[in-house]
Amino acid sequence: MKKIYLSILFFVLLWATNLQAVSYYSCDFEKPGVDTAWTFNPVANATIDAQIKNRWYLGALGNYGAVGSNGLYISSDNGQTVGYSSVGSVVMVYTTIALDPIANDSSFYQLTFDYRSAAVLSNEGLYCFLIPCEDPLTLKKNVVMSNPNGGQIPTMYEPYMVELQPGFSDNLNGAEVWQQCVTKIDPAICTGQPYYLAFAWNTGNSTPARPGGCCIDNINIRVAQECTQPKNLQVEVVGGSVLVTWEGDADTYEFDAYSYIDDRWYGPILLKDTFYQMIGMTPGQVDFYVRSQCNDSLYSLRTSTSELIYYPDQLCIDYLNLNKAKCYIHNSAPVNTETYDDFLPSKPIDYGPASSASRHTVHYNQLETDPRTGGLLKTVPKGELASIRLGNIEGGNEAERIELSFVVDTIESPVFLLNYAPVIEAPGHEDYENPRFKLDLLINGQSIGSCGQADFNCNDVYSNDRLTTKDTTWHLTTKEVAGSAADIVWKEWTTVGVNLSNPQYQGKTLTARLTTHDCTFSAHGGYAYFTLGCSDGKLKDMKCGEINPNFIAPDGFYYRWLYADSEKYRRADGSIDEKYVLGRSQTYVAGWHTDSLYAVDCMFVQDTTCYFTLYASTLAMNPVSIIPTPRIQRNCTENMYTVFFDGSQCHVQEIDHVNNDTLISTRNHVERIEWQFGDGTVGYEQSPVHKYPASGGTYNITLRTTYGSCDSVVTYVLHLDSLGPTRDTTTLYLCDDIKENGGYQWIENGKRYTEYGLDSIILVNPETTCDSILYLNLLEPTRVKEETVVFDKDLPYVYHGIKLYSDTTIKVASASCDTIWELKFQVYVTLKAKLEQDNYHVCHGDVSVPVNYTIQAGFARLYSVDFEDKTRFTDIDKAYTPNASKGTWQLPVDIPGDLMPNIYQATLTLHDSIPECDVHLPFSFTVRYSNDIIAQRWGDVLGVQNASFNQHMVNGTPVAFEFEDYQWYTCDATGLDTVAIVGANQSYLYQPLDYEAYYCAAVTRTTDKVRLLICPVQPSIAEAQEHKDMPSLSLIDASSQLQLSGKGQAQWYDLMGNLHSQQTYNNSTIQAPNTTGMYLLVLIEEIESTIQRVVIK
Repeated sequence: MKKIYLSILFFVLLWATNLQAVSYYSCDFEKPGVDTAWTFNPVANATIDAQIKNRWYLGALGNYGAVGSNGLYISSDNGQTVGYSSVGSVVMVYTTIALDPIANDSSFYQLTFDYRSAAVLSNEGLYCFLIPCEDPLTLKKNVVMSNPNGGQIPTMYEPYMVELQPGFSDNLNGAEVWQQCVTKIDPAICTGQPYYLAFAWNTGNSTPARPGGCCIDNINIRVAQECTQPKNLQVEVVGGSVLVTWEGDADTYEFDAYSYIDDRWYGPILLKDTFYQMIGMTPGQVDFYVRSQCNDSLYSLRTSTSELIYYPDQLCIDYLNLNKAKCYIHNSAPVNTETYDDFLPSKPIDYGPASSASRHTVHYNQLETDPRTGGLLKTVPKGELASIRLGNIEGGNEAERIELSFVVDTIESPVFLLNYAPVIEAPGHEDYENPRFKLDLLINGQSIGSCGQADFNCNDVYSNDRLTTKDTTWHLTTKEVAGSAADIVWKEWTTVGVNLSNPQYQGKTLTARLTTHDCTFSAHGGYAYFTLGCSDGKLKDMKCGEINPNFIAPDGFYYRWLYADSEKYRRADGSIDEKYVLGRSQTYVAGWHTDSLYAVDCMFVQDTTCYFTLYASTLAMNPVSIIPTPRIQRNCTENMYTVFFDGSQCHVQEIDHVNNDTLISTRNHVERIEWQFGDGTVGYEQSPVHKYPASGGTYNITLRTTYGSCDSVVTYVLHLDSLGPTRDTTTLYLCDDIKENGGYQWIENGKRYTEYGLDSIILVNPETTCDSILYLNLLEPTRVKEETVVFDKDLPYVYHGIKLYSDTTIKVASASCDTIWELKFQVYVTLKAKLEQDNYHVCHGDVSVPVNYTIQAGFARLYSVDFEDKTRFTDIDKAYTPNASKGTWQLPVDIPGDLMPNIYQATLTLHDSIPECDVHLPFSFTVRYSNDIIAQRWGDVLGVQNASFNQHMVNGTPVAFEFEDYQWYTCDATGLDTVAIVGANQSYLYQPLDYEAYYCAAVTRTTDKVRLLICPVQPSIAEAQEHKDMPSLSLIDASSQLQLSGKGQAQWYDLMGNLHSQQTYNNSTIQAPNTTGMYLLVLIEEIESTIQRVVIK
C-alpha cells in the first residue's frame, strides 16, 4: 500500500479538478487500476505514518460473497488478517467522484455498500465522508489525512460526514457479519464538482485488540428508485434441513448464505418463492441474506440475519436452545454471593451476544473473542458449535441462573462434561461480596453433593494485583486493557467431568444449575461461558482384541495411574500412597508388557475424593457376554412369572497374538454386568431373578458386560404368554385326501375328524397349578381355481412341479394343505398346413384355380390370397374356407377368365385364431392356351391355328397370337403327364390319330418368347368320318414347279382352310408354296374340280 505524504497529495488535488461528472458510480474493486484509483492510508509525514498500526488494504479478505476476489479491509498485521489493534487512530482511504445535478426534485442519490464493522464502543467504527476537493467559499484545496489520535473524528471533517444510519448514528459498528448500508447523499453536493469519497476507521487507544475489524465491498451511488426490501427473515431447523422464509411482494428474490464452518457461500440463487430449504448444511454459524430483484439491474436492500445452525438430535443435551432452558434472575438484592438463592423465573435476558446487557445469550461466532480478556479468550471453544454466556460485566448487584436438564443414560453417556470459562472482576472484596460463578448438579431435583459442585470467586486465584494460583489456566487482564473498573481474572476453557455411572442414576433427570453473581456493591460484574456435553467415560483409542501399550483417560478429570495390584494399598477414603502412583497426566505410556493390568482413578476436579476407576491391560482382551436360555416359572396361584437369568458364563477372553490362540482368563473378570429386562428396569447382579406380570408379552433382554473400555452386548427375546389357563391351539388344514380316507386323528383324544371345525379338551398341570385348554381347529383349505391355455409349442407346462402335456383338470395341494389349486388346462394346437403341390395349371377362359391343401393340425376357418400381380388380380381378404379341420381339401381360387396365358405367383394364407400362428403358403399357376386353337383334319392331322383364326379375349381385348418353335406331345387329360412325339415340331401333327389319347403342343409366343403348353385335345372320330374320303397325298419340294394339263385355276389352302395363294394354268406349270407344311391343292376346271393333299418338304 502507498504512503501518501502532503507534497504528493497536492498533485492529486490538481488532477481531481478535471474529473468528469457522472450520474452513477459503482466500484466492486475487481476492475484493473482500482488500486491506483483509491488512495490508502494518507499521512502528512513519516512520523505520523510510524504511529499508525491499523491500515486499509485491498485484497481477497475484504471480498463479500462468492463472486469476486477483492475488497477493502482493515488489518493490524500488514494485511495478513482482518482485525485491529489497541493502538487507536483515524485511518483514511478515499477516491474522487463527481455527481451530476438531479433535475427531478423528488429524486435523490443513494449510497449503498456491503460492510463488516466489529468495533464495540459507540463512537468507534466505520465513518464515511464526501469532502469537496476545493472549498467553495475559500477556494482552498482540501486534503484527506489519517490521524494517529484515535477515538475522535477531526473537526475539520465533521461538516462532510455522511449519516450512515439516518436518525440514529453517523458511524457503523457492532457488525461482525456482513451487512448492507443504505443512505442518502445531500443533493447540495451534486453539482458536477469533484468530491473525495472517503472512509475512515476510527478506534481509541483503550480499545482491546479484536479480530473481525472492518471490510467494505460493492460501493454503488445511483439515483434512487423504489424496490421493496424483504422483511421478517426467519430461519428454522426442520429435522435434518434448514428452512429459510421471508415476506415480500417481489416476483424474484436473490438468496445467499455463508457458512463459517465450511467457509463457503451457498449462492447467490434466484428464487420465485418466499422460502428456501437447505439440506445437508454443516452445523455452525451461518449468515443468511435475501433481497428483492425488481428488474435485471435493480435490487432492493438486503435483509440479513446470522444464525446458529445445529441439529438437536446430535447432542446428548440441547443446551443451546434457551427457550427449553429454565432461566432466572435475582429477585432481591444479593448481600452474600456464597449463599444467595432468591431467584425469579424469567425469560432469557437476551439482546444478542454483542450486547453487554445480555444475561442469558448464545455466542456462536467462531472468530469472536472476549474484549475483557484483551481478545485472548475465544467465546466459543475449539470443537464446539457455540457457547452460553451467563451474566455480564455491567455490575449492578445482579445474579443470573440457568438450569438445563436431560435424562441420564449410564450405559451410553456415563460422564457429564462441563466446559467453562469464567470471566470475573477482581475488586478485592471479601469472598461473600465478590462476583462469583457456581455449578451444582442435581438428580431429580436433589444435589449430588460435592462430587458435582464448583464455586469460584476472584479471591481463589487473585490477591494484591496478581494471580496466586499455580493453575496456569487462570489469567489476569489489567483493568486498563480490559476497560473495566477492576482487574479481570479469567480461566481458559476448562473441561470438568462428572461421573454418572452409578446405576442408581439410570433413567433419572440430571439438572445442571449454573449461577453467576455481581459483587454486592453493584460496582463489579462477573460472567461465564460454558458448554455441556457427555462422553462414554471410557479410555480413549483402546483397541479391543489388540495389544494396547498406551492409555488415554477420558476428558475432564484429575488422574491417578497405578498397577491394579496396588489397589490393595488404598486408604479408606480411596487415596493411596504416592509411591504406588505411576502417573498423573491424562495419558499413560505402559509399553509393550505382556501381562500387566493397570488402573486409573478419574477424580472430580473440585473434589478428588470423588472418583471412579477404569482398568486397562496391555494384553489383548475382550469381554464376552452369554445369555443361556432362562428358566421360566409360571405360578397361576401368585398370578406372575418368575424368570431366572444366568450370567455366570460371561467371561474375559485373552488373545495370544503370537499363535492366535484364545482362552478364558482366570485372573481377569468382567468388571460390570448390566441386565436390561425389557420392561424399563435394570439389574446389575450376575444372575438376577426377575418377575414379569401375568399378562405376559415379548421382552427384549439385553446383557452388557465391560472390561476396561471394551464391552460386549448380547440380546435375548423373551416371549411370555398370558398367564392363567394356557390355551394351545393346533391349527390344521383338512386336506381332501385325508378327509376322504378316514379323516385326521388327534393324538390328544384319539378321535378322528372328517369335517371342518373346532374342538377342545382341558388338561391340568399339577406343577404350575395352571389349566391347559387344547384346541384343534380344522380349517378348510383355500381353493384357488385357475384356467390356462398353452400353445403346443410351449409344452410341457409345469404347474406346481407337475408337467402337463395335454388337456386335463388337475388338483395340487400345498405342503400344509392351506391352499388347494385346481387347474383346468388346455393345449392350444397351433395351425399347421401345407400345399399338395406348389404349381397349378388352368386353361385360358377358366375362372378359378383349384388349390389343394392339407391341414395337418389346428383349425383354419378363414383364408386369404395375396396375388403378386396387383394390376390383374384382386386379393382375397379373409374368406371362409370350405373346410377348417384336419384333412386334404381343395380351394377354388377365383381368377379372371381373360388372363394372358402365362405363369402367375400368389400366396395362400390360412388363418389361425391367433394371428402370429397363421400359415403362409406360396404357389404359382400357369394359364395355358385353350385347346380350341388346335384344329383336327381327317383322322391324321392336328394343326395349331395361325393368328387369323386363334383370337382370344385378353384383359377385355381380342388378341391374336403368333407362334414359333412347336413341339407335339401325347399327354393325359390334365396335360401334366406328357411324352414328346419325335420329329413333331411343325405347326401341325401329321400321323394317324389315337382317338383314346390326348394331344397337346408347346408353342413359343413370338412377341415375348413365352413358351407354354396348349391345353390337351382328344381327336374326334366324328371329324375323321366326316373327311373319310381323304385326297391323295403327294410329296414335293418347296417352290418346285408342277406340270398340269388342262385349263383352269389352282388354289393352295393350308389345313386350317386359309387360302395361301392361287394361280391359273393352261397346260402349264404352277409353283409350289415356299413354306413347308401340308397344303390342299384345289384345281378348278370348267367341268369338275379336284383336291389333292401336298406336303411341301
